Amino acid sequence: MATEYRGHGTPLAELGVRYFNAAGPQREMAALAHLSNTVTVPSNVTTVHITGQLGRIADGSIPDSIKEEFRAAFVAVEEALKVAGADGWRSVYKAQTYLTVEGTEGLPHYGELVKEFCGQNKPAQTAVTVPQLLWPKARIEIWVEGVMSTTGA
Repeated sequence: MATEYRGHGTPLAELGVRYFNAAGPQREMAALAHLSNTVTVPSNVTTVHITGQLGRIADGSIPDSIKEEFRAAFVAVEEALKVAGADGWRSVYKAQTYLTVEGTEGLPHYGELVKEFCGQNKPAQTAVTVPQLLWPKARIEIWVEGVMSTTGA
């Protein structure tokens, strides 16, 4: 049986976005990674799409630390959403992360940042390990979709 998590009082819940997790091992992963397995988005909102964002710092370089690179990528996503009028990560219902690091090296940092930036919202998420990203030395690229009120568009 599926359970619904509405995220009461969160910006996405106020827009009618609904979250679900099926019973079984999927629910355990959802709790561990602060995500939802299924998200529904109503037709009365504006969808915001951004391109993949890298973890580059102010001078354009990639930090040596994977933790710092994750934070820089999260900040870049936040800024890209805000220029469109969305509420940053709090507007995200779907995220895809591409990593060149294998295993769980970056997983704890990612989970901490999702909780910090998304608050109670739990977007549907996928993470994929790839051999390399287009930008030299980049290890992380995050692509998201968010929503905002059509009156805010």
